[in-house]
Amino acid sequence: MKRNDPVFGYNAHTGEYADMFAAGIINPTKVVKSAVVNACSVAGMVITTEAVVVEKDMLAKEKRVEDIGIEDKKKKEGLNTMRKRVNESQAPLLALSPPMKFPIKGI
Repeated sequence: MKRNDPVFGYNAHTGEYADMFAAGIINPTKVVKSAVVNACSVAGMVITTEAVVVEKDMLAKEKRVEDIGIEDKKKKEGLNTMRKRVNESQAPLLALSPPMKFPIKGI
């Protein structure tokens, strides 16, 4: 199924294609889980390493990381509309994830 709407996608929970914002899906679980796991991995390496090399003007770059490779104007407009809806809290509330099986304690 081909559709140019960036908020339209497959809902694996119901097995249907739907508007992701209307269904309450903003971030896929696999993406969020991978981001947390990778961030923890990087943090562990930084803690055990004596030196870290970073790019000085990383924040001054014009393109956002998620915009790289998106040259289609409609896709960019769709992503910007999606970001605006999230930033203005127009997206529906997310369903909470199942509780963790282990306690999470702060530092």
